[in-house]
Formats: sequence, C-alpha cells, structure tokens
Amino acid sequence: YRDLAQLGLKYGPMFQAVRSLRQKGPSEIVAEIEIDASLGHDLDKYFLHPTMLDGCFQALMAMLDTNGDTYLPTNIEEFCFFGSAAGQLDKIWCVGKMVERDSRSLRCDLMIYDRDGNLVGSISGLQATVAQSSEQRTDKYGDPVKRQILKYNWDYGETPAEPKRLGHWLTVGDAGEA
Repeated sequence: YRDLAQLGLKYGPMFQAVRSLRQKGPSEIVAEIEIDASLGHDLDKYFLHPTMLDGCFQALMAMLDTNGDTYLPTNIEEFCFFGSAAGQLDKIWCVGKMVERDSRSLRCDLMIYDRDGNLVGSISGLQATVAQSSEQRTDKYGDPVKRQILKYNWDYGETPAEPKRLGHWLTVGDAGEA
C-alpha cells in the first residue's frame, strides 16, 4: 500500500483488503483478499462485498509498471457469480491474468475463489484506463480538480431464452408420482 500511496492512491485501513500477493510472471497475480473485521456485520447484505471486489482490482496494480500513472476500472464485459451463501465470503483468493495492454489501458480476466478453493465468481474483460493527472485538470475557477469523476453506464443483459428441446420426449412414471 506504500507503493500505491506514492501514486496518489491512499486506502484507509478498512479498504486495505489485500493480505498477501504473489506475482506469477509479468501477467498473472494470485492475491489473498480478506475483509476488515469491522465490516463483517455487512457481509450478509452482499454476494461479494464491494471492499473485496476493490481488493481484487488493487491486486492487479502489481502487474503494472505505471510510471506514475493511475489506472481506474472503466469497463467489465462480464461478471458471473456462481454462488456462495451471502455473508460467507469474508476471505477470497483472486487470480488475475492480463489479457491485453497498450499505452493507455489494459484488459484482465479475474477468477474468484472462496477460502476452500471453490470457484465463486469470474470477471471477463475488466478494462482499466489511465486517468488524466489531476494536476493537468482545473475547474472553471482555475482550481485543480482533486477527484476523477466517472460516468456510470450499466447495460442490462437480455434474459436467456428457454432452451429448445430437440426431438420427442416420453415421460414415464407411476400413477402416484407427479
């Protein structure tokens, strides 16, 4: 978190969820993410607590030679949650792989596992884009803009159609079975 603070990303104690981090080559990380105990009472409100998800994003910074740039998540192509009882995910393992990178953005895929190693979620096509330096931006009064403001754009996926049943079906059972 010292390295992130040097980039201007200062996380308070409750948002410092990365407990351990290993880099497997230049484009893959494995991170242990654990929620602060003081947030434990909120776990049952979420499938995956936002602090845990943010911890996964923070861990991706280990793969970057940022040159002082700040990367912000700007798009997720697909987020699948395969399940765990709400309130059960106080510790997760995140495996992140960089899929693509250019000078202004990167694209990663993430796999999220519970403490027992069961796959509970995946994020495909997480895009992070270099934020403009706040020193270069000023408001209408000439004062430096201190926060990066993003526009939220949420697209709902279509409900999958009922699968087509091919061929003919015969159902057999006893008279008392429904």
